[in-house]
Amino acid sequence: LAVLLPTPGADRDTLCRGDDAYVQRSKVLIETYWDGLVGLAWYIGHVFAVAAIVGFIFVKFVLPSFYSAVADIYSSLPTFSLFVFEVGGRGIVILLLAMALFFGATLYFMVLFHRRIQSLAPLPKWPSWLPFVGSVSETYNLGLFLNFAHLLCESGVKTDVAISEAARISAQPESLTLTALKEPGAYAHSKPLTELGIAARLGQAPVELAHQCDEHASTLALALIKSRDRMSLLLKLVLFVFVGLLVIAMYLPIFKI
Repeated sequence: LAVLLPTPGADRDTLCRGDDAYVQRSKVLIETYWDGLVGLAWYIGHVFAVAAIVGFIFVKFVLPSFYSAVADIYSSLPTFSLFVFEVGGRGIVILLLAMALFFGATLYFMVLFHRRIQSLAPLPKWPSWLPFVGSVSETYNLGLFLNFAHLLCESGVKTDVAISEAARISAQPESLTLTALKEPGAYAHSKPLTELGIAARLGQAPVELAHQCDEHASTLALALIKSRDRMSLLLKLVLFVFVGLLVIAMYLPIFKI
């Protein structure tokens, strides 16, 4: 920062005041995001616990009782029922192991996310490849870029230098520069960057940075909500389909009898 700032006096004071205000605002946002992630982890944990209990009861008590009831006609049961019963016991174990792995991966991402947001540090690139949490990681890093660039511009750093430095320290592509932003359609996949590029072509990039910083809090909150809802929907679908297959497989022999 000492190299970037054009003069050592008032500009540094402006930067420090702006950075302090940004950290104070971020504390409130971090607590909100963390509460949302904790709620998601509790939800996944509860679903996993219920699935484990139901799976244990089904494998330990329900299936053996059903096998004994249809032992005389087991070989003549419907093909669908035979297939489900053959893989059902192992399938429940595999399902529980998959859910445990999913739960563990979620907890690991939560701890990583919590440590990074506490120090306002960017997340690494690999979470962006993961389903459900990839959009959260990308949105968070983009928010760091917007805020860092805005703070530098407010402190008197030239816009092109501010954008390049902010991109470097917020895990953005090296190609993210003021010149690249001015190219029409260069960042069509990102609405904030597209709008920033339009403002840059009009010479209003610092003003747009301030606007995007204000908008980004709701953008990240929306990404977290979408991630939570999609993960919840996937868990429900997997459990409903699995239990539904077992129930259908048990009813078909009863209908045949």
